[in-house]
Amino acid sequence: MRFVIASVVLAIYAALSHFRIPQRRDLPGIALASFLGITFYNIALNYGETKVPAGHSQPPDCIDTIWTALFASLALKNVCGFGLGRVFLSFIGAESLR
Repeated sequence: MRFVIASVVLAIYAALSHFRIPQRRDLPGIALASFLGITFYNIALNYGETKVPAGHSQPPDCIDTIWTALFASLALKNVCGFGLGRVFLSFIGAESLR
């Protein structure tokens, strides 16, 4: 249900801000990223959580958005000290949950 709500909110935002429609050649990459980022991640996380105690599974679950932001910054060559500083602070916060 959360993906449905997020999709509706994103669609409204995209319509209001005049997002550019992806080109046909971009669709396979978008589909692969969607599969890896949602389907594979959730299956791997749920499988992993059956193999370790609950306390050990929480920090990896907390930092998935941090990894996403870090990889996006690197892939888009948008690495700046301020952005990396926020990622570092997020790691500290997630690590404090252990």
